[in-house]
Amino acid sequence: MFESEGKAIEKYKYLKKMIKNIDKTLGSHLAKGKIQPKHGLLTKPNKQGHYDLFEFKGTDLSPEFQILLDLSGV
Repeated sequence: MFESEGKAIEKYKYLKKMIKNIDKTLGSHLAKGKIQPKHGLLTKPNKQGHYDLFEFKGTDLSPEFQILLDLSGV
């Protein structure tokens, strides 16, 4: 999870240089959604804007997120 679309794309580009098949390991699309307190616990964002979500049991985030972009071409 990232604070912004730009930070997520920046990190993906960086990782793509180092991981040959990144689309098969991490995925190839960027999604956007809003995390609610009912979804789980969040860590504080790091310097690159990345944070973790520790989902509560039974949480389904799929209705909350929409795919924005195919990252395979970045």
